[in-house]
Amino acid sequence: RECTPFEAEATPAISVTLALLPNVELQTFHLNGKDVPEFDGEFTRSENAVEAWKETVGLTGFGEANNEEEEEEETMKEEDEPVFMVIPSTAFQNDLDDFLRGLEFAYPTAQTFGGIASTVSSLSRARIFAYSANKSVAANSVYGDGCVGIAMKGDI
Repeated sequence: RECTPFEAEATPAISVTLALLPNVELQTFHLNGKDVPEFDGEFTRSENAVEAWKETVGLTGFGEANNEEEEEEETMKEEDEPVFMVIPSTAFQNDLDDFLRGLEFAYPTAQTFGGIASTVSSLSRARIFAYSANKSVAANSVYGDGCVGIAMKGDI
């Protein structure tokens, strides 16, 4: 088929997202259910709660300005608001609400989109992938559960 999208039901398939995003900061991440703090009143009331949440889910330092001048410019540019693409496995559904609420708490102006990785039967598990060309990011891997995502900031 010549670049014609089609839906394949009841058969193994893969979804690949490709994008050319110059001037965009990217950070991939993977979370297990145990990585997501329960989003309750205690967590949100703690001192430095936003930074603690970002550290817990692996987004420490993402999208932060290097100095005060950049920070001022940052507040003026709508295109610099973060955008998150998330792809959770079906096993992550119990933690997805806490993760999305925490993401909104840490990045109140962010946009989030994505889909759920699913399988044909309950006997198999979806595989989710996280890859980064950034050598400072931990191992690039295939996961059987959890949530993978890409945090994006810049001229999107």
